[in-house]
Amino acid sequence: MKVTRILHAKRPNKGKLAALREQARRLGQVRAEVLVDSDGDHHGQC
Repeated sequence: MKVTRILHAKRPNKGKLAALREQARRLGQVRAEVLVDSDGDHHGQC
């Protein structure tokens, strides 16, 4: 995965750090949307 390669770089450059920040921002948005969308879906299901 691209994030793993960036994190393991000994001296990531500004471009790599910017890419990592953008990926983290997008992941946060997706996670927030999933939590909102699934909020009522899991209640009462076993």
